[in-house]
Amino acid sequence: MTTRGPLLNVDGGELEDEPAELYAIADVVHVACGGHAGDDASMERVTRACASAGTRVGAHPSYEDREGFGRRPREVAPEELARSVAAQCARHGAIAARVGTPLASVKPHGALYGEAMKDAAIAEAVAQASAELEKAISIYPGSQAPQQQEIDRTVGRLLNANS
Repeated sequence: MTTRGPLLNVDGGELEDEPAELYAIADVVHVACGGHAGDDASMERVTRACASAGTRVGAHPSYEDREGFGRRPREVAPEELARSVAAQCARHGAIAARVGTPLASVKPHGALYGEAMKDAAIAEAVAQASAELEKAISIYPGSQAPQQQEIDRTVGRLLNANS
């Protein structure tokens, strides 16, 4: 039996001068999809580099907060947050599909990640947005996060409802 160590995640598309070599050593690269950083050009650049390296690609949505790099919590209604996260992920998903690389996962960025670990309504909004994309989407939260079980239940429930 072969055991595998931890997966190496890289958050990409956040800086103009990120070295493509970084993407090649990662197991998965979560690409900024416009909320805190990134645009169509950076999403395509990183996604193509990952496809060339055989690295899985995920979406890296955040609160709409380019000025604060997504590090500031926002007061956003859960429905609005779900729409924003879904739109960011769909934007990257369309680019990934054009490149021929499906999105493997969704990992919230910064304050959204932290707030989803503490607040069930935020976790539900992120899970809802993720589940709307496709069945292969999963959420990468902190493994010891208090909201982990809630996120797992929510994603499972939403995916089963969409089957």
